[in-house]
Amino acid sequence: KIFFLISNTNTHTHKAEQAKKKIPELCLKLEKIYQPCIIMAKKRYCGYAFDSATDQPRFDSKGIETIRRDGCPLTGKIMERCIRILFDSNGNVESLKPYIQHQFDRILCGRIGQLSDFIFARQFAGFNNYCNGDVIPACIIARKRIQIDPRDEPKFKERVGFVVIDDNDSNEKRRVADLVRQPFDLLADDT
Repeated sequence: KIFFLISNTNTHTHKAEQAKKKIPELCLKLEKIYQPCIIMAKKRYCGYAFDSATDQPRFDSKGIETIRRDGCPLTGKIMERCIRILFDSNGNVESLKPYIQHQFDRILCGRIGQLSDFIFARQFAGFNNYCNGDVIPACIIARKRIQIDPRDEPKFKERVGFVVIDDNDSNEKRRVADLVRQPFDLLADDT
């Protein structure tokens, strides 16, 4: 129990002193300090974490793309490296440019490490939780899978992998939902 008494009278002061004696002292433990850090929103932040004054800093992030599982892993890897470069250069945004250009050059030239870095994964909520016209990638892939094999329906909350492929050279605008493919489709494609 915590008592908050604000008064100038002696009786209330006496009661406050008695209450203090009954309440044990609180010992607060320092969890960690972030220096430098980026706070994007509530429960979304990152920085170099120090657990004590003698510890080496370690990169720690919560709620941002570096640790989230619903994006492609490549995004998280590039973003984490960009944040580290930004922290190590004391916030110099210009220091990011060479790294980002190099990464995009690698992607556009086809010099990628692993195909798995480009695979998105979303939880499948079951067909009962989707409408027929829903354009959610996990649902689209699940529909394609059961068209091929009716026994291949993903389980509830199973992570369904997909890639986004723009295989049309025209400037025609298309929805992302129309570009969703299974990772195996990408491997089978000869182009």
